[in-house]
Amino acid sequence: VFLLEGRVVKLEVLGPNEDICEEILVSGAWFGERCFFGSDMIREFTVIADSQSELAILPLFEYMRVVQLFPRLWKQHNRLQKECRRGKLHLEELAYIRPSDHARRASGLVLTK
Repeated sequence: VFLLEGRVVKLEVLGPNEDICEEILVSGAWFGERCFFGSDMIREFTVIADSQSELAILPLFEYMRVVQLFPRLWKQHNRLQKECRRGKLHLEELAYIRPSDHARRASGLVLTK
């Protein structure tokens, strides 16, 4: 799902105390990419629009149809999928990162809430 316009709140339950982490996503963000890498991937958060928003939804079957048209992308998709299964790649590494947080993550600083 791509957030074309507006603002949504991502709510995720963390840890045994079930603390709720809240993150604001704005235009340009995406979420739900887990389903592209295996049918056993489960949703780990809830997203709620807190203002009028426009979303673009890319169903799995359409993603697969398009990616298979481009051999280089198909090869890369399969490589990412294998690395996820082997535990060499965590899907969090493919998740949306706010531009202001990207520099911090690249420098090794991890944000926690």
